[in-house]
Amino acid sequence: MNRFAFGAASFFLKNLYYLSKAKVEIHGAENIPKGSVIFTINHFTRVETLILPLHIEKITKKPVWSLAWHGLFKGAVSDFLEKSGALSTRDPNRDRLILNKLLTGSANWIIFPEGSMIKTKKVLNNGDYEIVTAEGVSRPKTGAANFALRCEFYRQRLRWLKNNDFNEFERIKNNFGIPLEFDPDFDEETFIVPVNLTYYPIRARENAVNKLASYFVDTISDRINEEIMTEGAMLLDGVDIDIRFGNPIKISPYLDEPTIRSDIESIEKFDFDDNIASLKVLRENSVKIMYRYMSAIYGMTTVNHDHIFSYILKYMPSEKIDPLDFKMRTYLAAEADIEPERLFLHKALRQNQISLLTDDRFSKYAEFIEFCSEKGIVEIDDGKIIKNNEKIYLPENSDDFRKINPVAVFANEIEPIIVLGPHLERLSKESSTDIKRRVVAHILKKHSISFKNDFDFFSKMQKDCLPDENSGMPKLFYKKENKKSIVLMHGFLSSPQEMKGLGTYLNENGFNIYYLRFPGHGTSPENLENISYEDFIYAGEEALVLLNLLSENVFVCGISLGAAAASILASRLDFIKKTILLNPPLKFIKYFENPNEKDGFKSVLEKLSFRKNDENKIKACIYPRYRYSFAGSFALREMKKISEEMSECLVKIVNPCLVIQSYNDPLVDPKSGYRVFEKISSEDKSLLYINSREHSIINSDKKDAVFENIKMFIDE
Repeated sequence: MNRFAFGAASFFLKNLYYLSKAKVEIHGAENIPKGSVIFTINHFTRVETLILPLHIEKITKKPVWSLAWHGLFKGAVSDFLEKSGALSTRDPNRDRLILNKLLTGSANWIIFPEGSMIKTKKVLNNGDYEIVTAEGVSRPKTGAANFALRCEFYRQRLRWLKNNDFNEFERIKNNFGIPLEFDPDFDEETFIVPVNLTYYPIRARENAVNKLASYFVDTISDRINEEIMTEGAMLLDGVDIDIRFGNPIKISPYLDEPTIRSDIESIEKFDFDDNIASLKVLRENSVKIMYRYMSAIYGMTTVNHDHIFSYILKYMPSEKIDPLDFKMRTYLAAEADIEPERLFLHKALRQNQISLLTDDRFSKYAEFIEFCSEKGIVEIDDGKIIKNNEKIYLPENSDDFRKINPVAVFANEIEPIIVLGPHLERLSKESSTDIKRRVVAHILKKHSISFKNDFDFFSKMQKDCLPDENSGMPKLFYKKENKKSIVLMHGFLSSPQEMKGLGTYLNENGFNIYYLRFPGHGTSPENLENISYEDFIYAGEEALVLLNLLSENVFVCGISLGAAAASILASRLDFIKKTILLNPPLKFIKYFENPNEKDGFKSVLEKLSFRKNDENKIKACIYPRYRYSFAGSFALREMKKISEEMSECLVKIVNPCLVIQSYNDPLVDPKSGYRVFEKISSEDKSLLYINSREHSIINSDKKDAVFENIKMFIDE
């Protein structure tokens, strides 16, 4: 090994971490117990050896040492590592030093059970833990378990000797280098805490660190170059690092066996490496402990998009893959209903995943496919993904495996997660027809359960809850022979029932209909608290995907809030054939400008809840069965946000669009219709003003004209 190259790489990476865009998220720090702790951690990059001690020491307020591969302790590098708190695996005083630090409580330890960096992330073979390296195949190391058992063994033995044989007590303390005057707190215990580090995204590419290292070193080995490419790119580009501490493994129960207790309380004198009677049982228990922490470490992997993409790509039987089919499989995997305590998700997977099937606006799919194309794992031919199986199934024993075959690396990493692997494998091998059917069923079920759960919960409040459960239930009316499908989106504080008249008319004229229910609506006003305007857009997106999988001709029509959501979605989704906007809320009457002001807030409640008759008397809203009589300030702010986003998106609408506006709309400024019409970029657009005082014009005395104009526009 080029020792200067290693030292330079470590120096660059450690300092680069401080300057990098890396975002660290720590989970389960509360699991770290008081006492003597050995942290067992998965080893994939040099980064964890540099940053983990920093974070663990910050949490525990105690120094932490780590074992490092003996081959690194040469020349100046040895001094660098020792000053970093690392100990060589072949240090002659290794065992006594480790036990000294643990027994005295002066430091905790980090031990990597794989023994070295596992760049392939392959640790399972036929269900058993197995480490494959260039040197061969081996079982994960039991070193951490052995040290933990020894520490607890001698802690308990010293406790017993202190009261039964003080001379032997002092001799053993001296043997471990514990000062004679030091009296450890023998009430403490020994623990192993499994830790998982997951990085996302990982993109091995040429970067500034490569260039800088090559400037200082004439010849850098392929191994060091690959490490700098992978780890330097991670830190320079910005990587999410999830550090997850698992439940501590208490060691003392593994000593509650007669042969072990007999040795702990023996009056015989024996030294550290003597072949004591309980040695065989201790070794057997070390293997049991090893399997516990290995299972915990790899079971805590933070699952991300690259994991799912890679696993499905690897196991799909066909080498020619339709992108939509591939994305539908990943969507179902990402939306899997698996208990959160058994599956840990990256923050990007804890959000709604419908964009995978629409515009991929977060670029999760596009970035993955582009990276795989760079590596020659896939190519795009005539719109299809062509998979290179030879690359995916390369032998997993090369130092540059992370660089040449990231798909296998990502797939390997989640293989030990027993609740996920079989699920992904099934998704990979199902027929395309079944996958499409499952996506449709998933969205329908998701919307139905969401409403049912909300209604059951908020109806118990019995505070302005809508009396008719059917008014809020989302519904699909579908016949295969119907060639046109439309999503109907209701207004703010309303429910799907608002769209029933229009939906019935269009259904009778050969349309498939989906009555969307926006989250928070159709139950009780309290349901709207903490519902983001983005939730409205996601729901509309799901509804449109649903119909797009069932029909070739998809349209969208929304009123008020529904018009705002429809505008945003029409600007994103190219499969929407035509868009109909009813009273789009580009600008509200002046009372809506600042819903935080008391007078303005009171005014908006009055406007939303009541309408004045000719005698200036207040009477109740004429649609009490399907709309709320009030809204909280949070909901009003979200309504304002979606209106502002609609304003920005109108210029991006290029599909045919019809705008219908009430002349005397009591909520939306009647000029909004014209301004929306002007902003829309489509060359095929129409504007129609209706002489009505109603905001919900599809339930006014002018509804027939509105219905006919909508149908005429779609049929053109």
